[in-house]
Amino acid sequence: MNPIEKIENRSERMFATIENIKSKIDNIPVGMFPGISKDNPVIAWWSGGVTSAVTCKLCVDWFGAESVRVVFIDTKNEDDSTYTFMKQCEQWYGLEIETITSPDFSCIQDVWYDNLSLNVANGAKCSQMLKR
Repeated sequence: MNPIEKIENRSERMFATIENIKSKIDNIPVGMFPGISKDNPVIAWWSGGVTSAVTCKLCVDWFGAESVRVVFIDTKNEDDSTYTFMKQCEQWYGLEIETITSPDFSCIQDVWYDNLSLNVANGAKCSQMLKR
């Protein structure tokens, strides 16, 4: 199987899983979350996996695309299939996934060179530096 076939196969499996999960969830009652609006949106974190993809889709369905910001924190260390899946999810959601990244570090290796470590007793340096 060539790399493109692997990506397509992975994406198809992800979407099949997402649709299966989504089909088993009832709608949230209208008015359960007052105050959600375009001016006070839900922020849904998209990480590239099935779980976050489903969560973001449910937020869009429940609150409306105009009241949800879907945000991806790009560590610049993702597999190419993650970006392919992101484009597919954007089509599925009907809105663009906002991408943010660290202004101080361009990749995980930069964090390593700066801190001489990635994981320490008080947490992962790459998460602290690239995702906060």
